[in-house]
Amino acid sequence: MKSKILAIVLGGLLAASLPLGSTSVSLASGKGKSSSKPVETKLQAKLLPAPEASVGDLEGKVKYKKKYSSKKGTEEEIEAKVESSIPNESLGLVDESSAADASFLLTIFQGTTTTEKGHCMLLIKEIEFKYDQGVDLVGMEADYAAKVKEKTPIQGSASLKNKVGTCQAVAMVNNVSTLVDGVPDVNEGDGAAIYALTPIPGVTPLLSGIFQAGHGDDDDDDD
Repeated sequence: MKSKILAIVLGGLLAASLPLGSTSVSLASGKGKSSSKPVETKLQAKLLPAPEASVGDLEGKVKYKKKYSSKKGTEEEIEAKVESSIPNESLGLVDESSAADASFLLTIFQGTTTTEKGHCMLLIKEIEFKYDQGVDLVGMEADYAAKVKEKTPIQGSASLKNKVGTCQAVAMVNNVSTLVDGVPDVNEGDGAAIYALTPIPGVTPLLSGIFQAGHGDDDDDDD
């Protein structure tokens, strides 16, 4: 009984010696370490035809993921996809050859403004051939993608991995806004737009969307 009373008195003295707002001490575990779980952000923008844009059968989406750990640093990844039927005469995709040479530009905007945060180039990933009963060719689809991952450790230099396509982010270098290789930092509410690069360059967006929290049900590509 005496040892039990002594433990209660000791606990009261420790609590009284802590300043207001301090982290409480657990006598049961003997540990006062704070949690260091990684903080993860997942955003997605569904890209729909922009107003007055002539896109034919074209659709796309963008996924962004960011993970921060006090031990490992920051990991950012962006994955953009655009799918078009072949032929798509409004984009100059008349056959599989022209589709294979085509490319698109994804631009990320700060909120609803026209201030660019960065962009990514989407390149051909694959061309799918659709057959009726495995014999008659009934259609083709071209898939374009950009998938880039950037790691910035707590100590050391950042590393960039381009699985397909490329990305650049707007950064301040010597007080000058400059594009550097890397994944644009995306926030919820930022805008995304797809422009044609080749074979028919365009200055108006084909597809556009707004980043929202969450990812879709479909699985990401394997690393």
